[in-house]
Amino acid sequence: MKTLLTAFCSLVLILNTGINIVIGQPASRLGKVKTGNTEQSEYVTGKMVTESIKENPNRNFIVSGLSVRKPVGKSIDTLHYPLTGTYSLYVSAQNGYVTGNNEYGDRAKADLFQTSQDYLITGMLIKFAYAVGGNPDIQVAIWDNGGSNNSPGIIKGSATVSLNTIKNDVANQQMTYIEFGEPVVVMGPFYAGVVLPATTGDTLAIWSNTDGDTDPGIAWEMWESGDWIPMSSNQSWGLNLGQAIFPIVNTETPLYAEFSVSDATPQAGQTITFQDLSSGNPTSWSWIFESGEPATSALQNPQVTYPDTGIFDVTLIVGADTIFDTLVKQEYIQVSESGIEIDTLNYPLAGTYAVYWLPETGYISGNNVFGDLAKANFFANGQNLFITGLLCEFAYATGGNPDIEIAVWNQSITSGTPGSKIASKTIPMDAIKNDIQSEAMTYIPLNPPVNITSSFFAGVILPTATGDTLVVWSNMDGDTDPGIAWEMWDTGQWYSFSETTNSWGINVALAIFPIVQNTLGVQEWDGSLSTSIFPNPSDGIFRIKREFQAGSQVIAHVIATDGSLVYQRSFMPEQKIIIDLSGKKSGIYILRLDQADKVSFQKLIVK
Repeated sequence: MKTLLTAFCSLVLILNTGINIVIGQPASRLGKVKTGNTEQSEYVTGKMVTESIKENPNRNFIVSGLSVRKPVGKSIDTLHYPLTGTYSLYVSAQNGYVTGNNEYGDRAKADLFQTSQDYLITGMLIKFAYAVGGNPDIQVAIWDNGGSNNSPGIIKGSATVSLNTIKNDVANQQMTYIEFGEPVVVMGPFYAGVVLPATTGDTLAIWSNTDGDTDPGIAWEMWESGDWIPMSSNQSWGLNLGQAIFPIVNTETPLYAEFSVSDATPQAGQTITFQDLSSGNPTSWSWIFESGEPATSALQNPQVTYPDTGIFDVTLIVGADTIFDTLVKQEYIQVSESGIEIDTLNYPLAGTYAVYWLPETGYISGNNVFGDLAKANFFANGQNLFITGLLCEFAYATGGNPDIEIAVWNQSITSGTPGSKIASKTIPMDAIKNDIQSEAMTYIPLNPPVNITSSFFAGVILPTATGDTLVVWSNMDGDTDPGIAWEMWDTGQWYSFSETTNSWGINVALAIFPIVQNTLGVQEWDGSLSTSIFPNPSDGIFRIKREFQAGSQVIAHVIATDGSLVYQRSFMPEQKIIIDLSGKKSGIYILRLDQADKVSFQKLIVK
């Protein structure tokens, strides 16, 4: 917490000339303020200022020689004027200013203005307490509340005033008037304040009221780090204040077209949401989306999909009765290719599907009399990849319903055979039987995805109970040459199918296809949060149900087994997620759901 050593506190005296202000009451907080001339010597540090402030709301006030009347109508207002309570100027431990420059290098001071109304800000009145130094231009600004935890975000408008002008106003006991050359439109809460001078010797401070006069406090400050902190925070001064900052606003805002978008740099196929931010209470909206689907819309906040890459304009025309305003944002949407490169390794299987079987031996690519324990493919790899799942095409399955383990092994550096198991997932054999009956491949997601940087093996651990038999499709001998199929014997040793001395002497590949991505950058969702997909299989329309965190968008990607991206759309967490694959060919697709730093994978089957 910043150290507060003394406070400059105004002592209210009933005088015709205004308010007497005694500077230098020593306190870490104000505490009890004694009033009356006989007791001032206990608090005075040798400096007294008489402040004549003509700020009675029923009278004119003087601003740098400009007579401005306090508005009383509905259309014009001076927000937060007059300042509530007693004027004060707080001093830090090294004689810096709480509401100005200090030893902590604070960069800006502002007040929060909570409102749900649209305003057109035409200028500001600020009552400065102290100003010395050179003559730099001082920036007065309006910020939105789009920063972290609704703190000041981007500057929506600003104007400058010379430090010499402020010095003169302070000397003449006047407020400083700053006019915005172009009025600033605000819709909802905003911040107004001053960017402090940064040159050594230039010092500026704003009057505030006394701790507790505005409760909760509305005063904020930007630290040297660029972070905005409320002055009421224990990280800061712990003071509930308002500052003498008074925006002059017009409540009858003109018709003014404005909008934002959920993502101005989407990927091709992604759906984004446009939000109308127009002022002046429009009653009609006409959007034009270059290369978007739809190309036009009359909705206030439409959703648009951009199927192709490129840079595109967006136009909004808003209307109210017979008045219209048009805004064209040129090159506003920049659509790029998906940064996710997906591949299904070895798919489709080369050549002709086959099952090798010997009457007295059993299945070469499955259970047999030799008690083989596993079948796998070798995958040569030199990239940094993430295996998100495997597709296996089984030819035959019979027996009970044991869990069948699908696994990934690294390659032994010494022998070149499968080495350590680095990932595995089980699936009931009944699920495999159903896939065989439906002539569908079996999808096995790997949660979390497996990061690989070198060659690896992927395959299936065979069931061992008597009567349980499982067989994987292969291609014909020579369709893959050299062959990549391997098997684990009952001794635990691995052999290539192509070996003529120990194994079968055939060059084949098995119908085992790892699904890999070039990047992940996210964590798998907690497995306890299940994803419901219904119906699945379907004719192409899938409804997705899952718990998502509030706030950030959910992006749905659908990938075909050849690795191509066939569908992409973004949703808000509260929206119903409906995936439309109507018109896509029958088969298995992989659904990837992304939100913030989380991802999950599921199987979709189009009948």
